[in-house]
Amino acid sequence: MSPRARQWGWVALALLAVFLTAVWGAPRRWLGAPLGFLPAVLVGAALDMRTEGWRWVAVAGGLAADTFSLNPLGASILPLYVTGAFLRTRHDLWLGELPFAQAVLGAGAAWAVALLTLPLVMTFGEPPVLGLPLAWRIGVFGLSAAALTPVVFALNRRLDRWLAHPELDLSSFRTDREIVRTRR
Repeated sequence: MSPRARQWGWVALALLAVFLTAVWGAPRRWLGAPLGFLPAVLVGAALDMRTEGWRWVAVAGGLAADTFSLNPLGASILPLYVTGAFLRTRHDLWLGELPFAQAVLGAGAAWAVALLTLPLVMTFGEPPVLGLPLAWRIGVFGLSAAALTPVVFALNRRLDRWLAHPELDLSSFRTDREIVRTRR
C-alpha cells in the first residue's frame, strides 16, 4: 500500500473512532466515561507510518473530537499532536509488535492527551468539575485505550493484508537454484 493511501486510511480510521465514541453511548452510560478510541488510533498511526501522516490523524481527529464534545474547537489538536510527536520521535525504542507494549503505549497516550487537554479546556472553555469523577473518567479513558490499542494494530495488519498488493520480486536470482561449477 502506498504511503499516501496508508496515511488517509489512518485518518479515516481516526474519524471513524471519533464517530464511534460520539454515537455509541452505552459505554459512556455504563462507565461514566468515553472510550479511548482516538488515542489508540494515534498510537497506531505514529508507530506504523514512516511519513508524517500521524499529524493529519492528530489534526483531523482533534477537530472531529472537539466537534462532538463540549471542548472549544481545536483544544484537542495540540495534546494529540504533542503525544504523536513524542511517540514518533521515539518510535525506534518502543516494542510496537508486542500487544502488552501496545496496551501500555495506548494507556500512556490516552492519559497524556487527557491531562494535556485539561489546562486548555480550563483556560478557554467551560471548566470541568475537578475531583473523583474527573479522575474516574481519565482512568477509564486510559484503560479503555489500553484495551483498544492492540485491537487497532491487529485491525491495521488485517486490512493491510487484505488491501495491499503482494510485493513483486524483480530479481532473476532464485534462492532455490543450485549452481554447479566444474573445471574444464
